[in-house]
Amino acid sequence: MAAASTDISKFTARFRDPARERRYHDYALSFYSQKDRYMLYAAVAVYILYGFLDLLTLTNATFLILTMRIFCAIGAFLIIRFSMTELGKRYFQELAGTLMLVAGLSIALMIWVEGTIDTPPYYVGLIVVAMVSTGLIRLTVPRTLFILLTVFTAFCLATWQMPIDVGRIAATFFIFSSFLLAGVSNYLLEMSRRHEFIKHEERLKLHQQLEQMVEDANSSLKRKNAILNILTHVFRTPLHQIIGYAQILEQESLGKQQHPEYVEYSEHIHKAGQNLLRLVQRLMKHGRLEAGTIRFNPQKVSVNELVECASSGISKKATDKLVHISFERAPISLEADASLVEDALYEILENAVQATPEGGTVRVTADKTDQHVIFLIEDEGPGIDNEQLEQIRNSMEMTEEFLSVSEKLSLGVTLTEKIIALHKGELDIRRAPESGTIVEIKLPVITPENSDGSERIEDKNYLLAS
Repeated sequence: MAAASTDISKFTARFRDPARERRYHDYALSFYSQKDRYMLYAAVAVYILYGFLDLLTLTNATFLILTMRIFCAIGAFLIIRFSMTELGKRYFQELAGTLMLVAGLSIALMIWVEGTIDTPPYYVGLIVVAMVSTGLIRLTVPRTLFILLTVFTAFCLATWQMPIDVGRIAATFFIFSSFLLAGVSNYLLEMSRRHEFIKHEERLKLHQQLEQMVEDANSSLKRKNAILNILTHVFRTPLHQIIGYAQILEQESLGKQQHPEYVEYSEHIHKAGQNLLRLVQRLMKHGRLEAGTIRFNPQKVSVNELVECASSGISKKATDKLVHISFERAPISLEADASLVEDALYEILENAVQATPEGGTVRVTADKTDQHVIFLIEDEGPGIDNEQLEQIRNSMEMTEEFLSVSEKLSLGVTLTEKIIALHKGELDIRRAPESGTIVEIKLPVITPENSDGSERIEDKNYLLAS
């Protein structure tokens, strides 16, 4: 703020940069011109009301002063109306300043015509002019000081020939002190307004930078997803070939291998290719979920079908490890995207089977409340520490503790989180009381209408990649 303060002249309370000064006036007009116009209307109304006081107290020039008031009021009204036009808006400061200057000079002229300062107390009207000019409408400091000095000089000239008595001394003192305080307050107010404008410009600049950052981030995300789509499409075709040829060699479809080790090597190639293909498919689905271009198709589905389909996909791995998947069928249904929920259950079951030692059991239970269907998947593995759970949820972060349990990236957990979030559900992972890990999936019985993705259409690149 100290550096910004040097941009403002301490004597005139104006910006040293003319371009910034113009921006400030445009800013002030856009926010305050209408309010200032209402205040000018109120000031004109008070000016007219003083005419009734004139009728009761004037003795020397009643007709002349009342005529002067009427013409000044009409002129002031026309000036305010003119300030609503495009040209008037451009020169609103000049019009408002001229209006207050004419009001002050007309009161000084009335004092000179009437020849008295006490009846009526016109000096109160001068104080009102100073109050309106400096605190209630936005006039610059040089313009305000010019109005105050001009009006005070006119007052002194109007009372020059009057006898110096207590009334004149008191009136002069009140007007001088009021004008002095009005000038100081106008200076302080204008400085604070300009500092507030500097803050406004800084906020506007930060807002523009933030918008640019969001735009860059969205562009980066689109580029990343486009690259991911291309890579997944490029990887899938040779992977299918590798897996196919490895399967032919593994099964010796074209004849016996000369060396038995070749069959074992082919089996390893086949398995590695399938694992890599699965990872590519996960990355592709992760990109689609992150970009929000995946089709969301909720429908009524049975919990039994979801669990059994997900279990069948992992049955071979479970059989190889002698792991039993326990599930008690229950007559429960919900509204969800069956394929996505099946993928989420598969990811969690795969982690549970890999974490469970040979001969162990993975337990799956389903329950229903008034609002939610709750899946619980519990394994008999070593379990995961609570402080490691946040790291596991990061799809691109590996930890030794997690690798010792699953020996793979935690991308499956992230995919599950995104799928559950798409259904407006909740995912909770916690350590079992003794050993193992418990994963709780909570899905709404009826998918909310405002669920993200319900109106989304698949991108052509994703369709190509898949």
